[in-house]
Amino acid sequence: MGVQSSSTCAKLHKLFNAMPRFCWNTIGNVGIRNGIYLFFEVGENYYEMDRVVLVGTHYGDGNLLDRLKKEHFADKGRSIFRRYVGIALLKKEDKNHPYLSAWDKPILNRDYDNNPFLLDVEKKVTQYMRECFSFTCFPVATLSERRHLEKGIIAALNKSPDFAASGKWLGLFSTKPKVIKSGTWLQQGLNSAPLLESEYVAIEASCLDRRST
Repeated sequence: MGVQSSSTCAKLHKLFNAMPRFCWNTIGNVGIRNGIYLFFEVGENYYEMDRVVLVGTHYGDGNLLDRLKKEHFADKGRSIFRRYVGIALLKKEDKNHPYLSAWDKPILNRDYDNNPFLLDVEKKVTQYMRECFSFTCFPVATLSERRHLEKGIIAALNKSPDFAASGKWLGLFSTKPKVIKSGTWLQQGLNSAPLLESEYVAIEASCLDRRST
C-alpha cells in the first residue's frame, strides 16, 4: 500500500528514501563535512519505504564523517546510539542480563579491564550496526541550525500517528520507555516543535541538490 498521507512525516520519508544511501564501509563517499544524518534499519518500514529510526548530527565543525565512522560504527565508539543498541541486544538475550547495568554507562565509565565481557558486547554491537543500518545525510552548515532542524525532524516523526515500529524491531527490547514508545533510538527531541513548512522546503532543496550531484 502506498503512502496516502501528506504529513510532514510522509514527505520526509519520501525525500530521504530517494537520497543517496551509505553504509559503514562507504562513509568516505558521503561528500559533505557538516550535516544531519538519518539512519534506516533492516526490517523497519514506513508504508513501502525504509523507516527512519534515528536522526542525528555532530557538534564539531567538519566532524560529520568522524561522528559516523569513529563513534557510531567503531568498537568502543562514544555513541549513545551504540549504547542503546547494546542494551537491546543484551535484554533480547536475557531480560535480566547481569551485564545490563555495566553496559548502560557512558563509555568512559565502563570498566573493560575488570569486565572483559563488555568487549564482546562492543563487537556484537558493531556487527549489528554494520549489518543492519544504512544512512543518508544532507548538508547543514552551522551547529545551531543543525540542532534546530534535527529536533524538528525528530518531532515531526514522533508526532505522526502512522509512524511506528514493527513488532520485530530490536528497540522493543530497550530498557528506555521513550525508545520503545517512539520507535526510534532516541530519547531527546521527541516533544520539540515539529518542522515548519518553510523549514521542510529548505531541507527539500538541500536534499535535491545532493541528488543532482
